[in-house]
Amino acid sequence: MRNILIVKTGAAGDVLRTTYVLKELADIYTVYWLTDPLCVDLIDSNLAKTFTNIHELSDVYFDLVYSLEEDEKLLLGVQHGCKFKTLIGYYISEGTIQYTEAATEWF
Repeated sequence: MRNILIVKTGAAGDVLRTTYVLKELADIYTVYWLTDPLCVDLIDSNLAKTFTNIHELSDVYFDLVYSLEEDEKLLLGVQHGCKFKTLIGYYISEGTIQYTEAATEWF
């Protein structure tokens, strides 16, 4: 099974709204979720492995990362601290926060 990482740490309501994708994703991927410690209980632990620190993910390879936060420090941590094949969503390029072409419809 392939690994997917969802990066959604902020606003508890946003984290909760994002969880609707878990059931479908969990049928295809092993789902990892990087979130704020206060939001861990909002994520179904049967469908996703939750982490609150980017350093906990350094030994995992991800086929896909959904980067849903606009936090520069967090984005740099994901880009430089995780091993992944494809990233969709926000990232840092030339010192500015941008989003991938594949995420254009969302943002």
